[in-house]
Amino acid sequence: GDYVYFPLHFEPEATLNGREPYFSNQLYAVEMLSKSVPTGVNVLVKEHWAAVGTRPDNWMDKISEFPRVAIVSPLEDSIDIINRCMATATISGTAGLEAAVLGKPPKSITYTK
Repeated sequence: GDYVYFPLHFEPEATLNGREPYFSNQLYAVEMLSKSVPTGVNVLVKEHWAAVGTRPDNWMDKISEFPRVAIVSPLEDSIDIINRCMATATISGTAGLEAAVLGKPPKSITYTK
């Protein structure tokens, strides 16, 4: 499909809060990704099932306001999403490994100088 899959992480998460110095803010990461994808490509964001109801009020609403972003149910099958997407963008987590195993190399969001 013409979308990039971005699975959200449950927070607190060690890889977000200690090991990744530049993209520990997932809201910012989705915003930057939504502004960076090519014209005609959307960003599909899926909440981590364990994080449902734990984020601040209107947090997911804020994400859905970013250009070219769509929210999918946290119960939707990630493997099915990965199989249909053009790329999986992730800060860390199993979705990147799943994408690689399925032959869709993940695009890690990293900071470069």
